[in-house]
Amino acid sequence: MRLTLAHWTMGLLASASIALASAIFVRMTSAPVAQVSEIRAEHTQPQPSDLHIAAFTFPSSSAFEIITARPLFSPSRRPFVPAPATTGAISQPSEQEVAPPVEASLPFEFELVGIVQIANRRVALLKSAEGEIKRVQIGASLDGWEVNEITASQLVVRLGEQKKILILKYDRREPS
Repeated sequence: MRLTLAHWTMGLLASASIALASAIFVRMTSAPVAQVSEIRAEHTQPQPSDLHIAAFTFPSSSAFEIITARPLFSPSRRPFVPAPATTGAISQPSEQEVAPPVEASLPFEFELVGIVQIANRRVALLKSAEGEIKRVQIGASLDGWEVNEITASQLVVRLGEQKKILILKYDRREPS
């Protein structure tokens, strides 16, 4: 077998690489002992006798007055103020305090014909008495009734204190 210039070059590069790696290895493993002990001294943990912990004292309760003045679980972050007590006479509520009248029972004339789920959102398909299909989501209003819940097989609507649950009816006939 005859050695060409390419073979000689490859052999020379391999020898040089091995020599360089050996020199780096020797340099890294022959660190002076003094340097290693200095490094260890820098990273030692303090002993309990070296620590001086000051005694902790709680602040006075006046430091927390702003926290108690703005209650965390109150939506307005204002303290509860009870209504002033009346002496014998009953006052009439203002127009703002009176809830709008709700009819005793509005009919809910829809049939649940389907429920569609896309990702985390559900849409109920309702069929009116006239045959019109309506799509509703939670929070929608139909003839005064509010959609409260849509599950995989039912729809819950409310009107004041009234609650109706519409259950999805499955057609179990075999396809023809």
